[in-house]
Amino acid sequence: MKKIPIILGMLFILGASILSESTLAATYVNQSVTAYVADQGSLTYHGTVPVMYSTAAVRPKVCGNALSGTKFPAGTIITTQAGLPFPDARLRSTFQVYDMGDVK
Repeated sequence: MKKIPIILGMLFILGASILSESTLAATYVNQSVTAYVADQGSLTYHGTVPVMYSTAAVRPKVCGNALSGTKFPAGTIITTQAGLPFPDARLRSTFQVYDMGDVK
């Protein structure tokens, strides 16, 4: 019988942690975006290999300071309201932050 309260407690803690992570979402509108092509084999600001048509770059936390980190944390998912056309004739609306764009 002692196992049931422990299991329920663990499920509550797990559920609360998932809920708190999902509430960290934010909505921004009318944002300008920039696409770029990195040299093959280059690493992003966060040390990952860029994925074609998927990796996004955002501004630094502090304008002009590349050491301040990116405005949104690594792995942040950016979703557009409508699909954006790409050279491979596909529409995409989801991108992940792994790089830093214009520092200026």
